[in-house]
Amino acid sequence: MKNITKILKLEQKLKKQKNIKAAEIDINQIDNVKRLKIDKDKSSMRRILDFIISTPNPYAIKVNDTIVKMEFSNSNIRAGDCVNKLFYHLYLQQ
Repeated sequence: MKNITKILKLEQKLKKQKNIKAAEIDINQIDNVKRLKIDKDKSSMRRILDFIISTPNPYAIKVNDTIVKMEFSNSNIRAGDCVNKLFYHLYLQQ
């Protein structure tokens, strides 16, 4: 029962934080990317879970003095592919 309660709390946290707009986020209440610690010896699922548990808002991080709001997709496209596609459309396809 304890694990179910923890899972439900994490789900509530994710739902609440997902819909917050960047302008509504208090920069002092989010983690600085420089302070994030990732244990590369753990599985990717465990690293994701550790991040979600340990950070106040898993959808926002601070890079220097800028809030970076993250969104996640269910597609199989990797972030690097998206960046390459963006550069292609911005600079090569004119």
